[in-house]
Amino acid sequence: MRIVIDCNVLVSAALTDGVCRLAIAEAIGNHEIFLSEEILDEYREVADRPKFPPPPSKAACMR
Repeated sequence: MRIVIDCNVLVSAALTDGVCRLAIAEAIGNHEIFLSEEILDEYREVADRPKFPPPPSKAACMR
């Protein structure tokens, strides 16, 4: 099955361990994920909003 992951589902999966995270894991493991530049732009725009913390630096992850 071909799947497009909605931005709200992606954000919810990133922030909480729940149904959205399980749905994305299922999609990635068993289906074909479709993206477009417009969808990627929306993901980036939402992730850059001030209410979301920046991702940890690579140096912080290696400690």
